[in-house]
Amino acid sequence: MAEQTSGKNNHATENNLNHISSSDMQKYSLDRADVTNRLELALNLFGDEHGYLLEKNLHECCLNHSLACVLQREFKEFHVDCEYDQNISMPEFKKRIFFSKEELCSALSECENLNADERQSEIIRCIRPDIIIHRRGISDANLLIIETKRESNTKKNKAFDRLKLQKYTSQVAGSLGYQYGAYIEFSSVGSNHKLQMFPEII
Repeated sequence: MAEQTSGKNNHATENNLNHISSSDMQKYSLDRADVTNRLELALNLFGDEHGYLLEKNLHECCLNHSLACVLQREFKEFHVDCEYDQNISMPEFKKRIFFSKEELCSALSECENLNADERQSEIIRCIRPDIIIHRRGISDANLLIIETKRESNTKKNKAFDRLKLQKYTSQVAGSLGYQYGAYIEFSSVGSNHKLQMFPEII
């Protein structure tokens, strides 16, 4: 009976999280320092609690799931989801971002053979962010989007993740418009993970 009661409470909580009045939206816009502090705490806890996964060189998808579970504890007022590819603003589309071919090729160091027209041509990529922290069903409550890589991954893959984070946090019309982005590079030793926040402060 106790388990059934718990399940009902969880369902009620889920329903409440999906319905927020516009007057409540401001409390779901956190400042950069708060977000960064929560992220750093979560990364330290992740290293302490899930070091085995790092030591055994398990796949990033496995790491991301465990990290998301820790993040949910630190961002209780939000939903934390992995590989969330829906765009609630345009239900007919999956999440997608727009690159010029020059941007994409520069990130991947493959621009040498492009002419001027090719450099300006547009490329659309459907994407599945590793982890997002948001309010499900509310397009204006996109707090944080995260891409992760193991430190052993290739430079090209890491560069592409950083380019995606620039696009995710762009506030131009038609973008996903996340308030913040984070690039996390998993270390196989302890909690020495790299964290880079977006938009970058110049």
